[in-house]
Amino acid sequence: IPSVQSINIGNYTCIVKNAAGSDSYTASPTMK
Repeated sequence: IPSVQSINIGNYTCIVKNAAGSDSYTASPTMK
């Protein structure tokens, strides 16, 4: 997200799955 606006605030989760298993990471962008 090049320019965060109030509509972009929330949780973003990246989920990766393959034969070895799965993992996820959640990030929450903030505005200053």
